[in-house]
Amino acid sequence: MPSRCLFVLLFALVLAGCGEDTGDRPADRSMMVTDRTGREVEVPGKPERIAALAPFAVEMLQALGIEPVMRASVRGETPEAWSSIPELPISHGAGPEMERLVAARPDLVILPEPFAHFASSVRSATGAPVLVLDVRTLDEARGMMELLGVMTGRMDRAVELGRELDRRVAEVVADVPGDGSGEGPGVFALFGTPDAFYAFLPDSYLGDLASLLGATLVTEGLPEDRSFGGFAQFSLETVVSRDPDALLIVTHGGVAEGVIERLQRDPAWKGLRAVREGRVGVLSDDLFVLRPGASPAEAMGRLRDALYATPSNGG
Repeated sequence: MPSRCLFVLLFALVLAGCGEDTGDRPADRSMMVTDRTGREVEVPGKPERIAALAPFAVEMLQALGIEPVMRASVRGETPEAWSSIPELPISHGAGPEMERLVAARPDLVILPEPFAHFASSVRSATGAPVLVLDVRTLDEARGMMELLGVMTGRMDRAVELGRELDRRVAEVVADVPGDGSGEGPGVFALFGTPDAFYAFLPDSYLGDLASLLGATLVTEGLPEDRSFGGFAQFSLETVVSRDPDALLIVTHGGVAEGVIERLQRDPAWKGLRAVREGRVGVLSDDLFVLRPGASPAEAMGRLRDALYATPSNGG
């Protein structure tokens, strides 16, 4: 799995391809970009018709003043600003609906990492270069904004947005409770439902944001699931052995009513110290699973509030 170091290299390659004038790159100058899979992709100068099938790229491109010609269909709520962008169904089994994608005439397609195996077929069908991009850390979110800014000739705007992000993140971090020692809670973070959970690993997007907020995911060492990067399957015995200070549940399909009460009634879960003491936080999956990298300051604010909420039963 490429680390944030890949994106340092990626950005260096972009700058090398652009020369010094990153704010206004000539429209006829292409560049070589190394994507998430390690592929080197030649991107045309200032692509204008971008099919942003990675949800974080939709928000970033709009912030740069560029309207994608297509976005992937996403379950759940999406920003109002997305309503005018044509949606494209995409599935893990069949990939994107190719006929509609071809009709959009993209000059660049951005795919998220879980759909990387469709890159060659998308390239063949559309004739457009295909970049596989994803976000697993806050640093990578910043790097992606800079990358998109360089590719589209909007680097000045990307730098401005990066500074605004840093300011907002600093405000969120400044409001983290505690004595300043940095010793935050040890957290077992779960994704799904009480019947079918996956565990977030420390190198997931949520894990990175939690660490910036002083918390530690106690899932280190669990084997990463082959199909879902940043997640691991686990047993309840594993949770008991890690004895987390708190549980964090990111529900599949929005914030589920009564999820905490269900855990408190379930014999398999209610014996956990975190459940007994009411130290269970619940979040929806929109900014942490469906759209990681989108609105990172907002995601950090929601995560901070869930991590440091008052115990639900006063324990």
